[in-house]
Amino acid sequence: MLERLRFWRRRRIVLGTEYDAALLIALRESLSAEGGRLEPVSFTVGGSQEVSVWTVRCADGTARLEAETFVGLSLSGP
Repeated sequence: MLERLRFWRRRRIVLGTEYDAALLIALRESLSAEGGRLEPVSFTVGGSQEVSVWTVRCADGTARLEAETFVGLSLSGP
């Protein structure tokens, strides 16, 4: 799934249209199965919006995962 993180450099891919806990769990399980992991970076609340940020680490490198209210779950390169 995240075999080639270099492809995502300077790109942002929205994995889901809204924040979805099941999608985040599935991503975490997939990463773990491949020897990768999610490392929490920050959690921010601004009005009615929440933003959670993680660093995705796997054999091919790192990426940034964000879960944002009204935006969704997105993956972007370093």
